Amino acid sequence: MSTDDPISQARATGLPRDDGRRWQLLDPATAVRAPGAPEPRATVYERSTVLVGGLPGGRASARLSQITEVAEQMGWSATVLEDERALAGRVAEATAQGELRELAEDTWVTRVQLAPAGRAPQAPPDAWHLLQQLLARDAKASADVGLDHLVRACEIGGVPFWVGHPVWVGHPFWGGHPFWLGHGGGSPVTTYAQPGMGGRSPVAVVAGDPSRHAPRPDRPPVVAGPDPGLGAHPGYDGHPGVIRGVTYAGLPIGGDEADQGDGAVEGLDGTLAPLAGHGTFIAGLLRQGAPAASILPLGVMDAGGSVSESDLLRALALLLLRHVDGQRGGRPDEVIDVLSLSLGYYHETPQDAITTSFLRVLLDRYGAHGVVVVAAAGNDATTEPLLPAGFAADRDAPDHVGHRVPLVSVGALNPPGDTAAFFSNDGSRVSCWRPGAALVSTLPTSFEGAGQEGAETVPTGFHPRGTIDLDDFTSGFGIWSGTSFAAPVLAAEVLAHLTGAGDLADTDPDAMVARGWDAVRAVVRWERP
Repeated sequence: MSTDDPISQARATGLPRDDGRRWQLLDPATAVRAPGAPEPRATVYERSTVLVGGLPGGRASARLSQITEVAEQMGWSATVLEDERALAGRVAEATAQGELRELAEDTWVTRVQLAPAGRAPQAPPDAWHLLQQLLARDAKASADVGLDHLVRACEIGGVPFWVGHPVWVGHPFWGGHPFWLGHGGGSPVTTYAQPGMGGRSPVAVVAGDPSRHAPRPDRPPVVAGPDPGLGAHPGYDGHPGVIRGVTYAGLPIGGDEADQGDGAVEGLDGTLAPLAGHGTFIAGLLRQGAPAASILPLGVMDAGGSVSESDLLRALALLLLRHVDGQRGGRPDEVIDVLSLSLGYYHETPQDAITTSFLRVLLDRYGAHGVVVVAAAGNDATTEPLLPAGFAADRDAPDHVGHRVPLVSVGALNPPGDTAAFFSNDGSRVSCWRPGAALVSTLPTSFEGAGQEGAETVPTGFHPRGTIDLDDFTSGFGIWSGTSFAAPVLAAEVLAHLTGAGDLADTDPDAMVARGWDAVRAVVRWERP
């Protein structure tokens, strides 16, 4: 599918509703290719940004020079901006030597900004075109140069709430086929986005906060998750089990917590953004399943559920450096135990990316330092590997590595637990299944969208009456569906096992790898080789 109309492109592919100049859809039918390169799959990437592995003053230096040369031949400039160099400089200063420097070089990505070099009119720079020119000169460049992909939270659909309106689907265009759009006669996948069928809608809950009666280990297990953040809710505001505002080397890890801000409402119609409340809902599932655990929310996404791959990688790299620095320095309060990922993207060369990519290298390092990584399988009813869930070992040919905790991917089940939810991705890289449809959890009490009750009246002498307002979440609770939520259900099981196992004060990497493997064996039934 090719179109120059950004509005049409966004509606057809799930692109963020910006001006259409930042994000580019890679169309396999028209994409240029380096000689001998395979036909790519469809993906979405930032048009004017190229990613290079390593710090700009270190491992990335030689490749940056090569990119600059290729860009000049194409009539473009390729620049590492000053704020990029300053940020990398702070990281380099904090990791001056030894294991931390090696880890920073392995997991950091440097953003290269492309721009027209001359005054004559020309087409805007395109990162994919530059990458193909670079690969034509050096086929090994794909190991440390790549696109800056659009990463999306795993959603089925979102607002508007009213039945019959087209359902926006979350992940961008994949595999050369257009997304389901939810019109009459569309896929059953879209039914899960409708209130009453598992879609985001309010609910009343009378149960108490499970953390009130939870055990209090000397060091509670910590779970971190990149998301739109944690919104206003009495169960989290001021709660000692919520860790906010974490930094490394004075650098904030993640950004603003979009669940709390005006970004939850989008457009002139006042409707809630499709993924508004996503992080708060996940926090509630973690709290239900592992009430003794501490939650470390990373607000890296906007309320629409989007983040650039580079921003995600940097937040996760800083979090990993903080974790390892805490392990080596005897500061267990900086250590995390579980990383829960309810997001992903479809790579243009999935088979290559499954074995080597910036994100794969980073998550492998988490496992090597004792962190259990759990990833949502995706909600597009496909066997295409959504990354990072696609990094999980193939069930039919497992390649578990004993010296690191393996990544576990999670598919979604319907409420009875005997059938897979229609939307859930499947395939040999889905490690296990957990409830993921019509779950009940927390949502920000500040959320009250523009939708109104279908009917209301104030009869004289009687209590005001009305139907349910489907976007009023001031009760603090709601129903929602997706593998986004199956993943934290499993993560909570891991956390609960760690809580029961005890000895969490020992944060040596080898001890954490052993504990992580024990938890994976208990909840997924995988044996450590």
